[in-house]
Amino acid sequence: MSTPFLLIYGYPEATPVGAALTKLLRQANIAYHHLSSLLLDKLIGDIVNELDNITNDAARQCTADSPLKSNDTPIVNNTETAANPALPTNQTDINGQNNEPTSSFEYSLSKSRDSHPFILFCNMDKSLVMQLLTTFSQNNVRPIPLKAVLTENNRAWTVRQLITELKNENAYINTYQKLRQGVALLEDLDRTTYTSSSWHNLQEAKFAAKKLLENYQDNRLSDLEQALKQLTSAYFSLQTLVD
Repeated sequence: MSTPFLLIYGYPEATPVGAALTKLLRQANIAYHHLSSLLLDKLIGDIVNELDNITNDAARQCTADSPLKSNDTPIVNNTETAANPALPTNQTDINGQNNEPTSSFEYSLSKSRDSHPFILFCNMDKSLVMQLLTTFSQNNVRPIPLKAVLTENNRAWTVRQLITELKNENAYINTYQKLRQGVALLEDLDRTTYTSSSWHNLQEAKFAAKKLLENYQDNRLSDLEQALKQLTSAYFSLQTLVD
């Protein structure tokens, strides 16, 4: 059986989120690996297969040298190897290179190259994923917008493709929620307070928005963005025409 681990991209331990994540993972005895930007165009399935071999080998070595409890998962990362010589060293990324920045300047450069960090839960069931998310939340880890669970489907994607998919999904959800909130806020407006032409424009924009909100999965992001833009424009035009 494959050992659960977390694949981390763009959250080096030199950053607040990276430091908090890895601290909590060590406390939970969950393996983790930092992903190098050099692997953005590599298939996720290939990366995970290589990391499975590394993580499972470490588990067997740990069991042979100092047996783990049945519910324990060996920690595999570059910071724990000194304390546990049975674990392989320098596992910051699977290219054999250390992905941690040596300075804040280096981190700022790496961040500017790709500003969409994410985490991938590998070999974990829903219960463990929810447990980790709850732990992150309870310990005030800053929300991580881009996250996913390893599936047979995304194994066939490159890391870059997964990041793009997560970005689009996140943008879709955020825009949908903003549109829904906008429509709800406009329901209590008093028609008699505004000019008929500006009120009519607002109602048209609100009607179009409601039609999109009725079909959550059948819309394009661009349609939601356009509807939100029109609704916002109609509202502010309405405000400027108050008698």
